[in-house]
Amino acid sequence: MQRSPQESGAINEAFSNWLGIAVEQHYSTGEKSWLIGFADKPFRSMENPSIKSRTYRGHEDYKILIDGQVHTPTAGDSIPYPDTYKGNNWITVDNTNCPTPNYCANDYCGVHINSSVANKMFYLLSVGGIHNGITVTGIGTNNAMKIALDANRNRWTTSTGFHNAKAGMIAASTKFGNTNTGTNMQQQVRLAWEAVNVLDSNE
Repeated sequence: MQRSPQESGAINEAFSNWLGIAVEQHYSTGEKSWLIGFADKPFRSMENPSIKSRTYRGHEDYKILIDGQVHTPTAGDSIPYPDTYKGNNWITVDNTNCPTPNYCANDYCGVHINSSVANKMFYLLSVGGIHNGITVTGIGTNNAMKIALDANRNRWTTSTGFHNAKAGMIAASTKFGNTNTGTNMQQQVRLAWEAVNVLDSNE
């Protein structure tokens, strides 16, 4: 099965996570979970991606960023999921460092691993919080999902990466105005993406 690689694949994977969490929370009567996977063995956290990790196996050949430098892991390394765009543990997606997207070798250039950055953004937009020094006021999971659905339906394409995903959600948010408590949704969408380092300056 052919799938989108690199940033567009990560956005697609993240959107699936958002939708799954939104549906689960809508029907849940207990504590709202931000974990992905089985309840007794989750494999990703949207609230705190870096508490979960993957083991770098010998047949893999992807590279990650550490303190802004390209780093090649060694077999057996435990690599936390990244929570910041082009931050620590982000899988490089450029043609130099990931020339051939492949599921077994490099996760299609970070589709599943880098999706955790967009998951962190969605958590911040829904619940709020401080990340990388930026404060986000949560607009609620339902509102966040409405904006994401509109962006996905009307503004994103199969090649949409992180910056265009941000732009699409900002544009979509104009349809929804403010929350019931008066929070401007468009402003929080922008801040949530900026909190995970998706900035105009690093496009």
